[in-house]
Amino acid sequence: MIDITYDKPDALYHVGEKAKFTVKFSSDNDEPLNGIYQIKVSNDGGYEYQKHTVTVTGPSTFTFEQGVSEPGFVRMDVTDTAQPELKSKDNELEIARPGGKVSAVAFDPLEIQGATPEPDCFWKFWQDELKKTEETIPLDAKMELLPEECDEAFNCYEVSFAAPNGRVYGFLSVPVNSGKYPVVVATHGTGPGFGEATKIEGCVCLVLNANDYDPRTPGKTVEELFKESNTPVFHFFVGGYDPRSYYFFRSIIGMVRAVNWLAEQPYVNAAAMGYNGASQGGGFGFYLCALTKKFSYMVVSEPGMCDLKGRAVCQRGYGWIDYRRVFRILDERAGKSTDEKAIDLFEELYDPENFASHINKDCIVRCVVGFLDFACPPSGVYAAYNNLAVADKQIFNELHISHSGNESFNNLNLWMQEELRKKNRSVFES
Repeated sequence: MIDITYDKPDALYHVGEKAKFTVKFSSDNDEPLNGIYQIKVSNDGGYEYQKHTVTVTGPSTFTFEQGVSEPGFVRMDVTDTAQPELKSKDNELEIARPGGKVSAVAFDPLEIQGATPEPDCFWKFWQDELKKTEETIPLDAKMELLPEECDEAFNCYEVSFAAPNGRVYGFLSVPVNSGKYPVVVATHGTGPGFGEATKIEGCVCLVLNANDYDPRTPGKTVEELFKESNTPVFHFFVGGYDPRSYYFFRSIIGMVRAVNWLAEQPYVNAAAMGYNGASQGGGFGFYLCALTKKFSYMVVSEPGMCDLKGRAVCQRGYGWIDYRRVFRILDERAGKSTDEKAIDLFEELYDPENFASHINKDCIVRCVVGFLDFACPPSGVYAAYNNLAVADKQIFNELHISHSGNESFNNLNLWMQEELRKKNRSVFES
């Protein structure tokens, strides 16, 4: 068994201090513990401050100290050299994921800044594209009743909306009793997406899929459709680094249209709208809250895509995915040269930290960060969170969570739903 501890219970340090890590190897179930282990101490999975190889022949203890010169995270990975690094093969493009035991601490995380400032063209790009879409592409909102999902409390529908390069699909549940209701909007993490409506007591609920297929395509499950959509290349990379052809361009523009459409429906109290999402869905929260300015609440956990240039500029962990490496590979396979400046702009246009400052200041934000998260590194999450200019925000540190669901996020969603119901009641009781 491998156990990593640090000398401050809250894992919070200041720049100028040193964190002391203690690594203990002990036998488990009377089995001898021996082997050769690699211990890495890094800038949140990026630049390696220290790298050691230790030989363990029985119960052993090792200590390491590390400080930093600027706010950030220090991550320790302990791996058995006999076990290869875990990798998932995403359509011939290897994306490494660490294996072994992990621990991490933060140094003044509320002072972490994004790798690069918001580009001058950022907000204009998105406003221009939204305006162009409204002028050239009819909304073509479709709403199909799903009798098999309806019950005595809710009517349920599949909905879809026209967007550049395709459509956006989702599901809507509306309380049967007439009246105006608060709204919860959600998008999913990476995966097949929603295949049915979500029902929340006393609320209208709209769940939106980032994927480009109709989840109710006859004869196919959402899992089968998702697999097809990731062939021959994983959907993260479909469309390349042209910001207008990239896979999520359709998703973002279409979802903004969907939210704006929903806010105008007679059964909706547009003054009581909340958003929730985790991982990829967390990143989309920054997109939708900034571009619609319709939300009173945003609850996100381990939001994806944050700090996309963090590795290149600050030598910290990749914010989500090493887009640049993969785009270079795809260009090489296509016999094209890579436009490095175009990738720079692409990453800046899709980085949630640049959307953060544009979220309406009266939006109440709650964010969960996993200190051990490799897919959505905590330094990137904090960079986006710190850029929020809202009046009421809180971040919840999950010290022992990697990239997974967590109780904090579940509880915050329940809290938001109740707050929305209270807000809705106050509007009609006043």
